[in-house]
Amino acid sequence: MVFSLLAGLVAVLPILIGGLKGTFYSIDPEVMYVGNALSYIKAHQIQYFDHPGTPSILSLAYLLWPLRIYAKLIAQTPFVLWSLGHYDIVFFYLRLWQGIVFCLGVFLFLKAVNSITNSKLVVLLAWTVMLLFSPVLRLGSGITPETLSFLMISVWLWLLARFLKKPEVDLIPVLSLISGLAVANKFTNLFLVLASVTLAFTLKSLSTGQRLANSLIAMIAAATGFVAGTWPIRDKYPLLFGWVIKLLTSTEIHAGGEKAIFDWLSYKQSVLAVHHQEPWLALVVVLALLTSVFLGQLRVLVGIFTMGVAIFAKYPLTYYQLANYLILVFLLSALFSRLNRFLMMGLILILLFHVRSNMFNHLRSNSLAITKTTALETFVKEHPAEKATLWEWGRAKDPAILLTTSPDWHGSMFAVEKDALKRPVYELYPIPTDKVFDLCWDQLYIQKVSVKSFLDKYPGQPLVYNIIPGSDDMILVKSSHCDDRGR
Repeated sequence: MVFSLLAGLVAVLPILIGGLKGTFYSIDPEVMYVGNALSYIKAHQIQYFDHPGTPSILSLAYLLWPLRIYAKLIAQTPFVLWSLGHYDIVFFYLRLWQGIVFCLGVFLFLKAVNSITNSKLVVLLAWTVMLLFSPVLRLGSGITPETLSFLMISVWLWLLARFLKKPEVDLIPVLSLISGLAVANKFTNLFLVLASVTLAFTLKSLSTGQRLANSLIAMIAAATGFVAGTWPIRDKYPLLFGWVIKLLTSTEIHAGGEKAIFDWLSYKQSVLAVHHQEPWLALVVVLALLTSVFLGQLRVLVGIFTMGVAIFAKYPLTYYQLANYLILVFLLSALFSRLNRFLMMGLILILLFHVRSNMFNHLRSNSLAITKTTALETFVKEHPAEKATLWEWGRAKDPAILLTTSPDWHGSMFAVEKDALKRPVYELYPIPTDKVFDLCWDQLYIQKVSVKSFLDKYPGQPLVYNIIPGSDDMILVKSSHCDDRGR
């Protein structure tokens, strides 16, 4: 419990220090998940389906119940309208909940390790190796599906530990059901299903027919878990599986790159990128393979998740490897338990220096982003527009609300709430290029990298600009075109 709380504290500390003004230090993809949770609360509709991410969206919707009660009984305001009017509170609240879910995931992960090793020293070593993977700490503050995935994986491992200690055929459908739910949350959890289904073949007490029958039951349980987890988006299954096919037949992330299932040059570049970001991943894979040599019981599982690492290395996003990394670390703990006690202590001391570096980098990067967001939010509050404000993009409350209520994402779902808020704030890019100055506005918040292009596009307009102090990468462009036209 102490280790899980320490990891959770490091993850959420910048959020606690930054408070409400800093809570929008990261808005992509958070606004999409929160927006879909609000959409589900209002109309039981979820527009997003890419990952699919549905269980995470549902969990966010249910976690908002305390605020829904407050909005109804005390604020006496429709909840979605209240949420958009107090979006910083909603975000801050959900970030704290993500920290709690993360702590619970760490606790169950370590409990699973302790269950198969019965060694506190191995638990500490597994904790340090887990935190060598830098995406792990981000799970405690980001409003992303990976946080719930971590909890699901930890529950799966806790049950797997029971199975490894005392193989019981009744556990296989449960493991399969959880694996199906995990895939409904994130496709990168796919190899949990394969592992669950193959567990029946490890039971030597069963006949070949019984093994096949139990594997079939496991497949049905996994499919049931997936359907249950994605039920609210069942009408989008054709789009969902069409998207999966696009991902499989593209060489880069988000269905980019060449139209091919595999391209060696692209794959090589991706592997090198992943290794550069997370060099410990390769070492964990090698040691896990070594474990399978000494512990034949784990050979199949090690092989499955090593294959998972190889397949998802097609994409240079390290958090795609979360499930594979965590499960290989869990399996590796079986090898740790065979090490000399003093050797383990030495390894822990060495690895703690690297964990300390990961924690420091996490705290520094998040604190810096939160400081910039706080500076931007303070500037926006102290410099209200006289007429209207445009936003190109920015890590702040206004663009977060604009993205959440964007017709491109939710159609007219939030049109009523948007009108009720009566906020003279608009997105820049949906406005046609030749119509930008037909709208009466006097302020535009734009990224530093984009301002030159914008100014060059409208050389005849009365525009002045200045860097927003403390934001580092944001510019305020002021226009007097409304005044010049007598409006």
